[in-house]
Amino acid sequence: MGARYLIDTSGYSRYLDDRLSVESSEFMDSVLEDAPAMCFVVKIELRSFQGDVDREHTIADLVNSSRIIELTDDVIEKTIELRKKAKIKLPDAIIAATAIIHNLTLLSTNDSDFLKVPKLKYKSLNT
Repeated sequence: MGARYLIDTSGYSRYLDDRLSVESSEFMDSVLEDAPAMCFVVKIELRSFQGDVDREHTIADLVNSSRIIELTDDVIEKTIELRKKAKIKLPDAIIAATAIIHNLTLLSTNDSDFLKVPKLKYKSLNT
């Protein structure tokens, strides 16, 4: 299941802080069991969080068990297109473009930005 999904930083953050609904938390559990894809931007954002040693180890485990997707020319071009059309911040545009180019469903709690991205397969974790 996990290889079909790309998880945004907000999804990871709320999951780690136990701030998702039971339904969304259980869904995340199942996705994480199967090594989801991770955009390089999310890796940077997650690893940049200040936290205790246990949380940093948990984040390192999440990163290490994910398939990291690096920046490509296709993602760059799609990011430019999304920035022009959807008017979202650069990191969110890169993440959305990565999901679109790699045919992945994006999991996030950032409905206000990602719901306005055309052709993005999106599942909100706010339920």
